[in-house]
Amino acid sequence: MYSLTYCLLCCICLSSSLIHTANLFAGDVVDLGSYKTSVAIGKNTIPRRYHPLTALDEKATFNAQMLINNLRSNFSTGVPPLPALDPYTGRNFPAIDLDNKNLPFSGTVVVSRIRITGGKHFRLNHIEIRTKTLRTDFDLTIPQLNANVTFDADVQLGGILPISAKGKLRITVTGIRLRGIVWATETPQSSRNVYSIESLRVGFHANDIKIQLLKSSLRNYELQILSSSSSSPVSTTELTLMIGAIKNSVARE
Repeated sequence: MYSLTYCLLCCICLSSSLIHTANLFAGDVVDLGSYKTSVAIGKNTIPRRYHPLTALDEKATFNAQMLINNLRSNFSTGVPPLPALDPYTGRNFPAIDLDNKNLPFSGTVVVSRIRITGGKHFRLNHIEIRTKTLRTDFDLTIPQLNANVTFDADVQLGGILPISAKGKLRITVTGIRLRGIVWATETPQSSRNVYSIESLRVGFHANDIKIQLLKSSLRNYELQILSSSSSSPVSTTELTLMIGAIKNSVARE
């Protein structure tokens, strides 16, 4: 869950544009529209699907469906070894590098905390477990996920305007579909078998993504625009004028 969340955060950051940046700093709700990507974690080689499913495969698939749907009621507390998934809280993600990504800004964004709600409303459309190879194919949808993201950004607009920002974002993702493969291996240890996930492949599609820099959190973080010759932050009035100028310039283009 941690790795998937980090990959999706990277995708959202890299899908921004100049007009998104200007509107975002102005506190507007920015609509990124639909989005599609894929995530690959672990080994490249995955066992192929075999047909038909064996009787043991069908039994394992049925049991998995029952287990996953029963876990829904425990999403808020988690079931060891699984953590709580609704809300899900992740902390201290690796820095997201924005350099050389064909964006109008460069630098890094560090997400220190994210809290996601809405996961328990998922619908498991399809699942298949192949016990001979320990390959699982799944297809699920989630109506909506809401995330509050605490971040620390150190970027440059156009390579000339340094901006340091600490703040909170609200992200709303609707119409989510996840289709993927999980491959595991089995290792005997003492009197029991240990299963390890070797590979994860997930296709992600969202009908719409909206982000907003929370205005109410402006009092809780500092947004500084530094000149190239001074370390003194620009005043709030000057900052407002700069943001307005950026928005007007983008609108004309």
